[in-house]
Amino acid sequence: MDVHYETVQVTTFLAYPDGHTFDLVGINKCETFPDTRKTRDLLGSIEFVINGKSILDKENIEEIEYLWGFISRMTVELCDTRSSSTLLPDHPAELWFNLKKDGQVRVGSNNGERTVETSANKEQLTKTLRLAGIEFYQKLDTLSDRFYSMELRQLEAPGY
Repeated sequence: MDVHYETVQVTTFLAYPDGHTFDLVGINKCETFPDTRKTRDLLGSIEFVINGKSILDKENIEEIEYLWGFISRMTVELCDTRSSSTLLPDHPAELWFNLKKDGQVRVGSNNGERTVETSANKEQLTKTLRLAGIEFYQKLDTLSDRFYSMELRQLEAPGY
């Protein structure tokens, strides 16, 4: 299932090695844990679209556990403060959330070549990111012998 709430859509992909490239498979269609013997990292990507604007592109393959960790932290920070930002783990790019006075959140990314910005409702944004993060960590919990209770507890916390 793609997590979609109004104008915010977040889809997570795991990267399965295929020679010198990767096949990106939607998290909900993954049946096995990707082979990480060569990369040592669990690779994947997030397609993050708001109001038809691509904030994160699924073709940017990252160390997906770190990326979701950063986005989860940003989501919690947005609920506690007015803004949050992070650098992506494997690309020279930045992602940011800035809460505006009208309850909208300015969401943007910059990869050094282009900047994309748009706005989303704070409740819609945080709900969609929380649900997509929970989906990601629950699936990894099912596919692997790793445990993600701390990450799930953070995303499932009441009050945000």
